[in-house]
Amino acid sequence: MAQGAAGRWLNSQWDGSFDDASFAYRPGLGVKQALEALDRWRRRGYQWVLDADLRSFFDSIDHPLLLSRLGEWLGQ
Repeated sequence: MAQGAAGRWLNSQWDGSFDDASFAYRPGLGVKQALEALDRWRRRGYQWVLDADLRSFFDSIDHPLLLSRLGEWLGQ
């Protein structure tokens, strides 16, 4: 229950800062909404899609820097 509450609070804080093209792990967004967005862009004349996946991102990130920035964002 505590994890769920923390997840909902974090989402309410961060969701507005995510790019409109970000659909993963966001409540109410998923494959269907991503495909609808792709269709809208296609109808506007766009022909290319860029997909990026940062493999092992959290294995290689500077953890002290990440924790420092997270602390700043949380006001600590």
